[in-house]
Amino acid sequence: MPLNYVDKLATKIKELGFELKLIHLHIGSQIPEPGLYKTALVKLSKALKNLDFNALDIGGGLPFNYMAKSQWLELAEQGYAPKFKSHISYEVDDFAKEISQSVRENFSSVDTLLLEPGRVIVAGAVVTCGEVLGFKQLYTKQGHSIGWVISTVSVSELHHKLVEPDLFHHIILADRLNEEEKATAGVGGDLCFTGDVITPTNVFLRMPMPKPGECMCVVNTGAYSIAGASNFHRTPRFPILSITEKGDILIARKPEPFDPFSPLDL
Repeated sequence: MPLNYVDKLATKIKELGFELKLIHLHIGSQIPEPGLYKTALVKLSKALKNLDFNALDIGGGLPFNYMAKSQWLELAEQGYAPKFKSHISYEVDDFAKEISQSVRENFSSVDTLLLEPGRVIVAGAVVTCGEVLGFKQLYTKQGHSIGWVISTVSVSELHHKLVEPDLFHHIILADRLNEEEKATAGVGGDLCFTGDVITPTNVFLRMPMPKPGECMCVVNTGAYSIAGASNFHRTPRFPILSITEKGDILIARKPEPFDPFSPLDL
């Protein structure tokens, strides 16, 4: 809602006999630094100076650190650093201090502060595993093969890659973690359209030479993946396994049939 509508809305709320209790603010996702919250809260307080309320929800946006600083710098030196902020230089505590201080300074009537830190809580809790279908070498540069890996992990399971294409995920070949990295590759899915890409735009990852049939894992995929997975092209969604603290494996979602919608066809 445009901030210049606030006074009109407040007047309308009173006319209808309602009482304003909570204001909700959302400034985006994967916010890279705490100061951006402060800027937003100062602007909001000026716009809401004539309103009475005691609860403030500042929405989501607390970031998850998808990559180490050393990786970010290495990609930056190669000219491949993802545009999306995958490496964050601040801790959650830094955001908490900045937000709480800004609320105290600008919203004296607020006694309840809410936030929605979904990504930072769940992103690191999930690994999406699929199968390597093939590797196509495009050319060789300084002794390394530059190419593309095609796997069964696609944007059907990781739909957020369609709206956050420059988000970085670690991608590993599960059975060959300690092997020499002879290939440099982008990674795409099996949905046969150009947007089905898992690696960030123009970013190529070092890895052992991929082999068809082996297990490939995309790491830190807990945010927006499970709830947003779809049956694109009528393909089945991946099963979901949950691992307990004791190491027990539980089935959270069973494997779907090859064509999950065929029973619905007339």
